[in-house]
Amino acid sequence: MNYLQTSTTVTAWRRAGSIRIVNPLPGQGTPSIVFEEQDVVELSANNYNVTMAPSGPAGVGISFDPTQTFDLINPEDGTVIGTASHAEFQVMLYSLYLNAAKTRDDAAAAAAALAEQRAQEAAFKLANPTPSISFAVPYSFNVTMGGTGQNAALSTLAGGNFGAITYASSDDTIATVDALGNVSPVSVGQVTITATQAAVVGSNATASASYTLTVVALPIPVLTVAFATLNGVSVGSTTNNFVTSTLMGPPYGALDFVSSDTDVATVNGQGLVTAVSPGTSIITVTQEPVAGVNAQAQTEYTIQVVAAPAPAPQA
Repeated sequence: MNYLQTSTTVTAWRRAGSIRIVNPLPGQGTPSIVFEEQDVVELSANNYNVTMAPSGPAGVGISFDPTQTFDLINPEDGTVIGTASHAEFQVMLYSLYLNAAKTRDDAAAAAAALAEQRAQEAAFKLANPTPSISFAVPYSFNVTMGGTGQNAALSTLAGGNFGAITYASSDDTIATVDALGNVSPVSVGQVTITATQAAVVGSNATASASYTLTVVALPIPVLTVAFATLNGVSVGSTTNNFVTSTLMGPPYGALDFVSSDTDVATVNGQGLVTAVSPGTSIITVTQEPVAGVNAQAQTEYTIQVVAAPAPAPQA
């Protein structure tokens, strides 16, 4: 008995499900190719029923005959587009096989070489550990024009048979570095200082580290006097026109005082002025430069000396 029987239209075809090449040893037969057929019924989209064709496992067999030719058929529309011989087809199959085998063997050889390289690298690392390089002042370091500085590199594998450390500056026109890591500024700017530890076979691998060196300009002090002019200073009297600097005290430079006319006024190392005779003198104040600390600065003021007042008459 049938229940809810319906009719439907399906698409069916026969195809070569697989291709088998028989390649006997020399003297043991003729090479051949077998197309193993399938019968296919499309039940729905991407849903197929596949069974072995009546030809069975034997399929459709062709023995290679170098003298035989066959039509070349376009699989898109079934038209004949040329002919080829069994000999040409055999060359194509042979070439496909050799290329595929060579690709496989090359990949296997490359994988083996990579494995060997990694094994050697691992063995090298075991025998030659990589040191870690650091600096006394990490990352960045400043030095002032006219001064010097040292930011030595430190290695976790130092001394003995381990490699020596060398230094290099990325720009010698801004700063140079010597074999001990001492840096000398040349001009204002930034450079990269790199320390590299040389590799020694059986002791250590090479390693390097860097830091940024900033070369800054020398600060210039600003000098200020209490009065730009001292007027009416009597002969024989003393005065001090106090001078201040924006960079006072150690390590900054000391103040020096000079009178342009010592016949009119003299000045000592503390800036104390003594009026000698009537006239005008210029007192120059100089803050001395200190390498790597401050630049030189100057200022001046004028002193006008007058005659001492006459003593009052005695009664």
